[in-house]
Amino acid sequence: MFIKYIIDMENTPNLEIEVMKTYRGLSKESKVQIALEIIDAQKLCFKTKDDDYIDELERLLDLFNSGTVAVIKATYFGKNGTVLDKGFGTLHIDDYLISKGKKKQYWVNELCRATYVPPKQKKSPIEYVIKKAEEFVKNDYLKRKTVKVENKLNLLVEKNPKYGSPQALLSLYSAKYGFTNQGNVPKYPEDYYYMTKDLSQ
Repeated sequence: MFIKYIIDMENTPNLEIEVMKTYRGLSKESKVQIALEIIDAQKLCFKTKDDDYIDELERLLDLFNSGTVAVIKATYFGKNGTVLDKGFGTLHIDDYLISKGKKKQYWVNELCRATYVPPKQKKSPIEYVIKKAEEFVKNDYLKRKTVKVENKLNLLVEKNPKYGSPQALLSLYSAKYGFTNQGNVPKYPEDYYYMTKDLSQ
């Protein structure tokens, strides 16, 4: 089974969380469907333009085929199944820290919150996405035999985004989600900061 669905009620009957595995033979059609959902959300959270549609689709499909192990989605539904608020994140294994073959790292990318029907829900869907990402990493780490990885969750913060403030994101991920700012990411020092959360405890 290539896509695993997890439903968490957690005292919120209209919340659905999905963990979709994107490796081990997942069909191209399924990957395209997931990518299109992400692009639709990014129109709200990243202000992605229609002109960027094809480039974004190709970029996401490349990511899915080069180290992405899962896509996590948390969705608040209203009456009649109306999508109110949605959060996305992808989990990627790569060596952005240039560890020279020692250990690769888990990275949560494409974090995006799209509120389709205001007001925003009090508890951000991104909170559930990060929580599930942490659980996935802890379980996946124990199963890894051939690929050495760190038992940590990392994320990138763009230094010069078109929209939003990197300092605000650094503060948010630190204060709310427990990540620590590690400075410039070695692989892309001019473009990104990176943050880390140790999951070994």
